Amino acid sequence: MIALFHATTGQGHQKAAEAIQAALRREGYPSPEPIDTLDLMASPFRRLYREGYLALANRHVDLLDTLYTRTDHHPGNRLFYRLRLSLGRLQAPGFLKALESLSPSVIACTHFLPLELLAAYKSGSGSDVPLVAVLTDLTPHGFWIHPHVDRYIISNEEAAAELESQGVPSERIQVAGIPINPVFSRNRPPKEARKRLGLPDHTTILILSGGFGVGPVTEALLSFRDTSFQCSIIVVAGYNADLEKKLRNHSVGFPVPVTVRGFVENMDALMDAADIVVTKPGGLTTSELLAKGRPMILMNPHGGQERRNADYLVRNGAAIRVHDPAQVHREAVELLNDPERLERMANDCRRVAQPRSATLIAQTLIRMDMTQGDE
Repeated sequence: MIALFHATTGQGHQKAAEAIQAALRREGYPSPEPIDTLDLMASPFRRLYREGYLALANRHVDLLDTLYTRTDHHPGNRLFYRLRLSLGRLQAPGFLKALESLSPSVIACTHFLPLELLAAYKSGSGSDVPLVAVLTDLTPHGFWIHPHVDRYIISNEEAAAELESQGVPSERIQVAGIPINPVFSRNRPPKEARKRLGLPDHTTILILSGGFGVGPVTEALLSFRDTSFQCSIIVVAGYNADLEKKLRNHSVGFPVPVTVRGFVENMDALMDAADIVVTKPGGLTTSELLAKGRPMILMNPHGGQERRNADYLVRNGAAIRVHDPAQVHREAVELLNDPERLERMANDCRRVAQPRSATLIAQTLIRMDMTQGDE
């Protein structure tokens, strides 16, 4: 049985685990629901872990970036790693009980928190259950690297080279992409998508905030308040009800049609309807957009992994970056007025996309499980 662990410090880790589970089921290989590791932690720790990350991402980006950089190394015997692991063990009274109740033959993690707990468990118990790290960003970080991880599934060849440079044997590394739902690999022409959604048939700009509704989304929208460019705007606020209300208030009297949504279940359809997408550079969302072939304008990376995601996407021609959300309008209009550049970016998106990622990962896990059964 293949077990999947994640942690809801952001929607991406959960969505990645769910995409793998769905792919396993399509392969005729049932898998239990992915486990949120934070649900197994003591309540104060769980709240601090979730809210602490969001606070850093929203209000202390420089500090988040510093922490990311200072901890980006192979854990080895580093004091910070030992302290973090001890705290995790202390605060996870239900973790081993959940693991024992599952009795899995293969374990895959889409977040480093369960990964390091499981790697430590393997080290202490002598367990031979294969442990798989499924990285959910476009570049790796030292938090993911442990001697008892049997397979690293990463997004691209650059990430593979970086893992090797940090001492991970090449035979443990597989390039398969970040796992996304297969609906993002099926594309509908924008005009048809807009008609199905009942949206105006104008050039359309989609502005995303992530599942938790973070980032300078309001400022990005307000950059269009005096626009003369004929377009339509869709803004998605995620689970942030206050942001959704604020966006609706700001959209009144706008010079172009503005559609505001909260959390949506049809993100793939909204991406189909868009000509360009304004977003923060999270690993899952940008992987979905690569599969859709949608050029991106990336806003204020939240330090650390998002900054490195942005670097990768810009370097590969799939995105442009703005450091001030007030610049979104200018960059969007320039891009939309240059069809050749827009098409080049769309082609670059498709060139680096991994639309079959979840299926490839599921097939790898199944092979590992079957190998275990033969031993």
